[in-house]
Amino acid sequence: MRKIPKDIADKYPRKFKFRYKKRIIAEGKVGKEDVVLPIYQKFKDREFWKGVELLHFEKGNSKGEKEFRFMYWTKKRPNIKPVWGQFNVCIPKSEFKKLTKEMKEKGWI
Repeated sequence: MRKIPKDIADKYPRKFKFRYKKRIIAEGKVGKEDVVLPIYQKFKDREFWKGVELLHFEKGNSKGEKEFRFMYWTKKRPNIKPVWGQFNVCIPKSEFKKLTKEMKEKGWI
């Protein structure tokens, strides 16, 4: 299991809100134990940690539900704050087993 960098781990727990046409339709949280980031990639001067968060819905139509959100954290240089992203998370086929292994270890799948 890859250790999550401290500056990223310190971002959790996190709250989230889903919006549709500027209206909040659901919200909840992601706890420290609800994230796995087993995939590390470096491209020139940018680093990526890719994985999945387990979302806990607390309000809205999905209240009580849990869902997976594939996501990543990236940093351009070591002294720059990490930036979170969720769109176009490309995971190499060779690395996908790491992700599912950690999800199984946590009992998520």
